[in-house]
Amino acid sequence: MRARHAAVAGCAAAALLAAGAADRPLRAQATSARPATISDVDSLLANGRLAAAEQLLFAAVAARPRAPEVRGALAWYLASRGRFVIADVLFSEALRFGADSGVVARARATLAPYRARAEGPAAAVPFTLSEDGRTLGWFDARSSRGPLRVTIDPGATGFAVASATEARAVGTALWVGERKVAVARAVVDPAVPGGEVRIGLDVVLGHAMRFDERTGSLSLGDATPPDAPGDAAGAAAGGAGGGTRLEVPFVLTMPGLWLVERPGARPVPVESPWGRSLLRGSRWWVDLGRSVVVVER
Repeated sequence: MRARHAAVAGCAAAALLAAGAADRPLRAQATSARPATISDVDSLLANGRLAAAEQLLFAAVAARPRAPEVRGALAWYLASRGRFVIADVLFSEALRFGADSGVVARARATLAPYRARAEGPAAAVPFTLSEDGRTLGWFDARSSRGPLRVTIDPGATGFAVASATEARAVGTALWVGERKVAVARAVVDPAVPGGEVRIGLDVVLGHAMRFDERTGSLSLGDATPPDAPGDAAGAAAGGAGGGTRLEVPFVLTMPGLWLVERPGARPVPVESPWGRSLLRGSRWWVDLGRSVVVVER
């Protein structure tokens, strides 16, 4: 377990500031420009001290307001907390101060699917939870050629299928109930079981996904539950029926969704045993505007 926690902490810090594979040049620029600051931020992130990491990055920008690498690191961090509009402004400012346009373009392209918002009728379907430590679970959808099983894999991006034949079967859209989910492109991955479509969180975040583990269902398209309080005090007080409502800070690692149970707790992947223990038996959804996963019991 210790080895697993060490790996989780290391991955969290690397993913946040390296911006995944898409933004390693930005990480390298930042490290060479101010290694102590980036090292300190890495340590804070790996230990779940998100507010302190954010304060340190803002302080670094204030100290060096025209340094594009520091502004870019702050932009990526804020995007990882779902604050895409502010991040985009910072990326634009970094470009104005001399950031590599290719690096910024790749970062924005990585973020684009996560910030997209889809329209359409709300839909709810049965959802079978997974406890394999790699996926969240699966649900049934349909394409123009018939029914398909869809597995949500937080460590993936986009759509993946087992063969070119299955990619053609998926076509350009899936339907979840009456809701259409556009398919930009399905890539072929032999590791995906035949007859299955594997999707990343980037596909469903824009559909306001909500999981209800009490009833075994997934809903898309209903952004706010009717009993949701409008402020943090109400959220802490609980939902309808006297239940409890918790807000768990998250970090998007693109791909991946990591949870921080409390300040000082190491981030854990949502699909891991530790992540599942935080959500099991609840209704939960990602609130991008407040940078938390809302958990109702």
